[in-house]
Amino acid sequence: MGKMPVVSVIMPVYNCEMYIEEAIYSILNQTFEDFELLIIDDCSTDKTKDIIKRLDDNRIIFIEKTKNTGYTNSLNHALQLVRGKYIARMDGDDVSLLDRFKAQVDFLESNVDVVACGTIFKYLDTDTVISLPEYDDEIKLAMLKGNSMAHPSIMMRSSVIKENNIKYNEEREPAEDYDLWVELMAFGKLHNLQKVYLDYRKHTSQVSVVRRKQQNESVIKTRIKLLKYVYKNMPQYHEENLIEIYRQGQRTFAEVKQYLDFKREFLSKNNGFFKKEGLLVYFDNVEKKLLKNYLLKRSHFSFKTLFEYLKLRNMVSYRSTFKESLKLVIKSFMLYKYRICF
Repeated sequence: MGKMPVVSVIMPVYNCEMYIEEAIYSILNQTFEDFELLIIDDCSTDKTKDIIKRLDDNRIIFIEKTKNTGYTNSLNHALQLVRGKYIARMDGDDVSLLDRFKAQVDFLESNVDVVACGTIFKYLDTDTVISLPEYDDEIKLAMLKGNSMAHPSIMMRSSVIKENNIKYNEEREPAEDYDLWVELMAFGKLHNLQKVYLDYRKHTSQVSVVRRKQQNESVIKTRIKLLKYVYKNMPQYHEENLIEIYRQGQRTFAEVKQYLDFKREFLSKNNGFFKKEGLLVYFDNVEKKLLKNYLLKRSHFSFKTLFEYLKLRNMVSYRSTFKESLKLVIKSFMLYKYRICF
């Protein structure tokens, strides 16, 4: 097998003949050259395989699956084969900037407590840069809202993956990467380099667009998993209520009250896992959306119910001043009466 490479790059591909050559060359031309490139083809029916076979570089390891079993299955298959100290991700339609691997290897070598390092990115052929939180505490808070690491920009520690038998959860596809980052939080820090090292190709045929509803359901389940880092033995009734809240379904006042109970219990258990200030902002935003949805779905407006809500809010965590309470009363009435959004 020869010398072990420092980096193992895993690239699952399927019917990407238009982009695959550019994507591969963006890896082969990296300034950091000590890597192996595992390309796993999921039974492509176009010219993807022919293009790959034409490329002459002994760092390429081409694997042709005999049955189409999906993107996440390809990722897990590759994880079993990697030999490098680090595992880098890449997709067959994106472009890595040429100093990407050097920057990530240098960072991981200097920061042994970081288990996964991503980067900010921009959309290919545009000037649109997508910013992402840099440090671990910022990333964890952002993960409460959704994925805050770009999958094809990631480099991970191979030892953490292998020693803990970690793999992508196929049931979480097409948000399997978000679930993996939450899984990795148990073993170290996450980080995003604040320089663009990836050009991301955005097009309507991508999985995240085609399977949006399935992705949203997967994100909700992973968000609950993240909350359980703090609330380890979360009661089933809290979990079920949170799922419905994140789906933005119709709420009853009893369920609003239950959410406020959950919020109080969660804050008491946090113990620094999430930054308190950011956590309060997150809960407050969810609460505002919850109240807005509750008021919009009601057939009549009740000041009594609203004042009961304000009383509960004060009891739980957020002490409203008279001015703030009055403002909320007026906004809530206008929201109900005229469907005005604030």
